[in-house]
Parts: sequence; C-alpha cells; structure tokens
Amino acid sequence: MGIRNQNEFLFFVENIGNLLHEDVYELDYMKYHHPAGYICYEGKTIDIVFTHYKSFEDGRKKWIERMKRVDLNHIYVLYEGPHVSEEFLERFSMLPYKKAVLSSYNESVEYSFYHGYHFYKDWKFGKILEYKSLLSVKRFLDDFDYVAFFND
Repeated sequence: MGIRNQNEFLFFVENIGNLLHEDVYELDYMKYHHPAGYICYEGKTIDIVFTHYKSFEDGRKKWIERMKRVDLNHIYVLYEGPHVSEEFLERFSMLPYKKAVLSSYNESVEYSFYHGYHFYKDWKFGKILEYKSLLSVKRFLDDFDYVAFFND
C-alpha cells in the first residue's frame, strides 16, 4: 500500500492532519497493476496503490483502519525513491516530523536527513527490501541505520 508519486506523497505528509478522515475513492482505470484509489483535498488528487490487496474494497478498508491509528505526535517520515529534486528536498526539510530521505547518491546534497545510495541506479518500487545478492542475508535497507532513526 502506498503513494507512488513523490509530489503526492509530500502533499499527503504536509496535510496529514486534514487527510486522516478523508474517504478513498476507487480509480476507475488500470493506471496501476494493482487495485488503487485516490483522495481529493484542496483540489489535488493523491493516488494510493493497494499492492498487497485483492480488491479496492479490501485496500480501502485497511487504509481507513490504519488512518484511525495515526498519532500526530509520533510521526516518522521515511521517503525512499530515486532522483529527488532540490524543490522536493526543500519542502521535505520544512516537515515538522522526524524524517529521512533515501535516494540516489548525490554528494552535493547537504540536508542532514538525506542519505544517498549507489544502489538506486537500478531502482524500482520495493528495491530497498530486496536482498543485495542471491546469497546475501543483508537487504539494501540494512545500509540505513533505521534502528537509530526510530530510537533517536
């Protein structure tokens, strides 16, 4: 389950307090290879892909259940994806939450929450959860100290 467009993701996080109670509507086209829905807020649309659900209704039900559990005083934002723009990083830096961006390696980026990795050259959704090689017990996520991120 997730938001695949980085600008929609950022808009969602920036407005999460207002979006917790918004309903999710079914997308009536096959833009994605999984059931999907959308939320509308302030004239913007946020697509939500229900990757591990058999139907839109199953995904919608779980989304609503999870949104009810969100505690706005304990939010951690972890964005993972390739090629983030300076505008995205600037907006991300304004978020009032503990945050991190895992993205393509770019040594000119100087935000403390930015972590650039070389493995993003062959990036695809979910790559961070893949094992580094056929015989490895390490995942790409292990390059990021997520335990310290949550416990800091």
